Amino acid sequence: PLGSPDGTTHRTVTTYSEDGLHVIQRDKLLEDPSGQPYRLRQSFTYEARFDQTETASYWGVVSDGSLIDPPRVTRYEFDEFGRMLSQAHPDDPEDMPSDVFSYELDSPVSKVIARRRSEAGGPLDIESHLCFDGRGRAFQTRSKLDDGRYYVSGFVVRNVQSQALRY
Repeated sequence: PLGSPDGTTHRTVTTYSEDGLHVIQRDKLLEDPSGQPYRLRQSFTYEARFDQTETASYWGVVSDGSLIDPPRVTRYEFDEFGRMLSQAHPDDPEDMPSDVFSYELDSPVSKVIARRRSEAGGPLDIESHLCFDGRGRAFQTRSKLDDGRYYVSGFVVRNVQSQALRY
């Protein structure tokens, strides 16, 4: 068998928030090749307005109840409508997240624009636009090649019953 209730391996210990709604910590109980038990830990925090994940750590090795190394944390930022504005990975400078999102609501096309950095701390040099029709259905993706030039993929025309008429 892979694990037993009183064993030291192949188990996960999950810690929930006081209200029982959020996972705030997960520990995986494992054994190294010599049979010695060890733990890996991941932790989470949540923002209050929209109940979204605010930070999530990578798995870290635990010794004597504490992480051996400082946690490597991914941070998320949201706007007043609960939409993601940015995602910062552990190696990102505090004010330069890896991914930045903006929203253009318009008629007949609305867009979510994602800008990304190919290197931590570098310029936002990768850009894509996910386009939605008036019913909130994605109908194409535009990937920026150069200033004013885009590669368009996934184009779909739909009827009022949301059936694809043309690809």
